[in-house]
Amino acid sequence: MRKYSFTTQVLALFMYAEKTGTSKKPKRPCPFCGTYQAKLRRHLVTKHKTTAAVSAALCLPKKEQDRAFDSLKKEGIYLENKKTFGLKKSSTLIRERRLGSDTSDEDIVVCGYCHGFFSKRFFGRHKTRCTAAESSKTATVSIPAKVAIQHDPADKFSTEILSKLQPDVVGQLCQADEMIIAVGRHLYGKRRQRTAKQPAIRKACMRDMRRLGSLIIAFKEAGMEEDKQLNSEDLLDRCNIDYLERAVDQLSHGRGNDEDALKAGTKLGLGYVVKQAAEVMKVKYLIANEDEKAKSVDNFMTVFKLKWAYVFGEAEVAVVDRRQERLRQPAQLPVEEEVAKLRNYTVTTISQMVEKEFEFWTSQEFSPLRDLVVSRLTLFNARRGGEPSRLLLKEWEAADKDVWLPQQTIEQIDDPAERLLAGSLKIAYQSGKGSQHLVSLLIPTDCVKAMTILVDSEVRRNAGVNVENPFVFPYTQSSIDHVSGWHATRAVCTAAGVKPITATDMRHRVSTYYASLEVPEADRRYFYTHMGHSERINMNIYQCPMAVAAVTKVGRHLSRLDTCGKCMCVLNILRNYASK
Repeated sequence: MRKYSFTTQVLALFMYAEKTGTSKKPKRPCPFCGTYQAKLRRHLVTKHKTTAAVSAALCLPKKEQDRAFDSLKKEGIYLENKKTFGLKKSSTLIRERRLGSDTSDEDIVVCGYCHGFFSKRFFGRHKTRCTAAESSKTATVSIPAKVAIQHDPADKFSTEILSKLQPDVVGQLCQADEMIIAVGRHLYGKRRQRTAKQPAIRKACMRDMRRLGSLIIAFKEAGMEEDKQLNSEDLLDRCNIDYLERAVDQLSHGRGNDEDALKAGTKLGLGYVVKQAAEVMKVKYLIANEDEKAKSVDNFMTVFKLKWAYVFGEAEVAVVDRRQERLRQPAQLPVEEEVAKLRNYTVTTISQMVEKEFEFWTSQEFSPLRDLVVSRLTLFNARRGGEPSRLLLKEWEAADKDVWLPQQTIEQIDDPAERLLAGSLKIAYQSGKGSQHLVSLLIPTDCVKAMTILVDSEVRRNAGVNVENPFVFPYTQSSIDHVSGWHATRAVCTAAGVKPITATDMRHRVSTYYASLEVPEADRRYFYTHMGHSERINMNIYQCPMAVAAVTKVGRHLSRLDTCGKCMCVLNILRNYASK
């Protein structure tokens, strides 16, 4: 059999394509007149030469001119797809290249920078070539086509929230329903200016949107059981409160063998998101001068508040009981031997890693060191799991330079032990659970060198950390988020061979230990400030009940009263008084 060269085979394929008509160049819509053109660039130059965008492009050098006309082509595709989607035609969306027979719109995504439409399968290749993203230091993001068409692709809420929702039934509803989007925008915009809490705010916003979406789907299904067609706004109608109750019960109970199991946290979360939706929609109606709808929401909230105890009372009691009976029991405290084992493993491994001379820090070395330090700081300070992990670079820089603890302040400490301790620890301050106060983060000496490595610009660049990432403990792969403190601690516990110890476990342990000490009341105030909560929260939530003290201090007097009798106690008191 005769063999042909590669060039001959390619030439034969082109000749066959021309003969069959499959090589016909696809027509693209003009961004100005909307007509489809096989040679769009020639059409723009001849028909729209006086247009500002075209005339400006013709003045550029060849390379920049090609980019400008490519952007005009993308703009034409974007406008045509938006028009097609608005008319709800059966035709499919236009993309940059259509390969094979796949015409599904679900697989089309839009680039957050150049607004080009691409197949999801080939977007990874476009990320490395996107010319519009060259001037930005942030990674190129993809937005589902339907989200980009309905909303401004340059809108941060679209790129950060809507585009990140899972493309399941609930996620698609959240991307399209006006009430869910209005609630999501309110939740996201309320605290988006807080840089340190951006990842947590984004996750909480998406969680509440999905809760509301799931509730609306269950609400509609409850109405369909009685042949009643309901929409999302009907959720806030007092006449449909029974359907809402059924939907809440359906979502807050287990399935299968656990149908009777109550998911108390989920149920309360659904109740709170309904309250949030009512507030947002009322304001929206008032702004739109729809006073009747706003009044209807007020009437709904009157009924909803009255029925709150009936619908959600069981869940509130279950949450409190679980906290009192399970979380605060001494048996739930971490085993001291395992805490010591985890501490020794963490300190030893950090020391070994920082002493190694890595010529090139990759993510394989950077990520384990980052997790070790996060776990160490979280458990050492008994902080909430998400607090040390969101430490900002500027907050560490202030701690490293001893801005909060200058040397002259240390020298003024009278107690030698306290002076030595102050010199061996660094302290950083970061925002706590609320928005009005700072909480301290004590950094032991064994973490200082590791943190110096983690903030080094060259190390971060080699490890794939985004240069705009403001956190000391970042994700790699050009992410702008910080690592999850819970996942980092869990990974270190697994590596150390101990049962996972959570930040909440350590807060129980430290609060209980501190309560057992004979500490002056003035000093306790500093402890509560460091923990980021009040004395009441410490006593009623984190601290285990002082059972030994209750038995020995109170039980002694109760036992004496029980054996001697009330009258005998009174006689003894009178005798003592008379003798004086």
